[in-house]
Amino acid sequence: MRLSRPPHTVVAFAAFAGTNVLIALVHEGPNQRLVAGALVLILATYGLIRGVWLAWAFLTAVAAGNVVIGVLEWPAWPGASFIVLVNGIMLALLLNWPTWRHMRRGRPRLLARSS
Repeated sequence: MRLSRPPHTVVAFAAFAGTNVLIALVHEGPNQRLVAGALVLILATYGLIRGVWLAWAFLTAVAAGNVVIGVLEWPAWPGASFIVLVNGIMLALLLNWPTWRHMRRGRPRLLARSS
């Protein structure tokens, strides 16, 4: 099976996600919660590169949810601005047109017929 080349926005998302995982591991140290979250993020990013529509939907929902939680907790939580910035960049890369077009190829057939 020949894989299509992912667009630059998907490659940028993968690089950004990988960099965030490395920074978090260096800054906080490898604890169980961080390693498990990093594994989920890396596996979902691999699915995004492969064109799995469900991986895109999962990553978009997580990034959007983190942005909403960060905005709601902004005054009380000092790290909220960093969370909003990082997840906002991830959300912008996920919702960009080349990424969306790449994910449309991997949609389930039921969803492909409805549009």
